[in-house]
Amino acid sequence: MVLIILAGLVTWLSLYLVYGREYAGDNPPEYVPEPPGDWWPNEVAYLWYWGHLGPQEMSATLFDLVRRGALRLVETVEDQPILLGLLGERHEKVYVIERPRDAKEHLLPSEEYLIKDILMLSPGERISLHRFQQLAYQQPAASHQRFLHWNKLAEFESERIPLQDPASARASGYGTAIGGLMLVSSFLYFWRLQVTVGMILFFCSMLLWAASRIVIGRRSKEAAKALHQWQGFRRYLQDFSRLDQYPPPAVILWERYLVYAVTLGIADDVIRQFQALYPQVAEHAASSGAFANWSTSEGSPFSGADAPSGTFSSISSTISAVASAFYSSSGIRAAGASVK
Repeated sequence: MVLIILAGLVTWLSLYLVYGREYAGDNPPEYVPEPPGDWWPNEVAYLWYWGHLGPQEMSATLFDLVRRGALRLVETVEDQPILLGLLGERHEKVYVIERPRDAKEHLLPSEEYLIKDILMLSPGERISLHRFQQLAYQQPAASHQRFLHWNKLAEFESERIPLQDPASARASGYGTAIGGLMLVSSFLYFWRLQVTVGMILFFCSMLLWAASRIVIGRRSKEAAKALHQWQGFRRYLQDFSRLDQYPPPAVILWERYLVYAVTLGIADDVIRQFQALYPQVAEHAASSGAFANWSTSEGSPFSGADAPSGTFSSISSTISAVASAFYSSSGIRAAGASVK
């Protein structure tokens, strides 16, 4: 049994060392100051999270649709009664998604489905994020099915380049087979010798079987090269305030940066960077057309001379909560794999 375990572990470890580690690439960049190519947010997430998309990607898609003018985000202030009006009223911000009548933006099938079947918006209609979340909880089964359909559409559209290295996929199969053979051996031990020590072989076989499916796997050379570029862009967004060699990006770029920041899970960091840098680029805000499809009771959330004071953060957290309702209303959580 010891020989079987050692042979299985050595063979599996050899497969991992040769086929399980990501391609390192030649001199991957530390910082990339602009998005590496014209990628859709879902394409970046598909590359980053090993083909898994979830609520975070729905949020990023919504922001991208607003950026491109297919949707508008409207912030209003309404008076809400306290204890049925007995204690007066309080001012409360309400965020509304609106579909313009004259929107001419070309939409992917997943984007069209998101607008028409999940948000349920026809041209000229609007829905508050609060109402959207209420409907998701009131109709959990239907909401979950709609999300699954959107997820399938988005994943089908998102493999921009081949994701997994074919040799790595075969090695994962070999590792799974090794675990399977060890599992059969453990049952033979129980049958012939009836010794509890066979449990050691059983647990080792299950460990190798599971690890082969999860650990032995790497991206193709092309996908790994793209991943290094996006990792450099993510580091740039996180560390920009400490990098003296880069001039402040134009305001129009920050709207695109924020979309990718949601996908890459660093929206809060990018918002802080933007707030700190905004006074340096404020004079270009009006002429740039940045955030043209965002409106508040005071105008565009970023058209003033002051920092945006958390408007994007409030809207981002609200949309994320709405998107997450498709999971929580059905007792499901995202299971996307992280970058190795």
